[in-house]
Amino acid sequence: MKLVFALCFTFLTVLSFSNAADIWTDCSGPSATLKLSKVVITPDPPVRNMNLTLFVEGSLSKPIKEGTTVTYKIWYEGFVLKKGTDDLCQDLIEKDTPKKCPFLPNTDYKQSYTTALPPKTPKGHYKAKVVVTDQDANEVHCIALDFKLK
Repeated sequence: MKLVFALCFTFLTVLSFSNAADIWTDCSGPSATLKLSKVVITPDPPVRNMNLTLFVEGSLSKPIKEGTTVTYKIWYEGFVLKKGTDDLCQDLIEKDTPKKCPFLPNTDYKQSYTTALPPKTPKGHYKAKVVVTDQDANEVHCIALDFKLK
């Protein structure tokens, strides 16, 4: 819920969607410090009442240290469903993930996140935007999601 893609983690805990390859876009600016090379969502398509795994891979050009934040906003049928800002490094500690801050530049970033999808996810149009900002207020990455749950 608080990680770069747990961004999607929070988002994915409240929904399931159809074709993963068609639902996400990189909305990062040219100076973003994380360049995604791969995003895989399984099962594809996700299934209600089952675990969902999100795998992300990319490369960092600058370090990510304490003070990095994840700001997210989720819309359902055009209405804001949830929004917030979380501390990425603190969340890594709380979730007891294998990776911790700092993340060093010029290294590959690979991480998997798993969460259960609720069985009563409503059908409809979902959008989300997640922006990660580093300790110096520079954009690390941005991901946008847009799809219809059938």
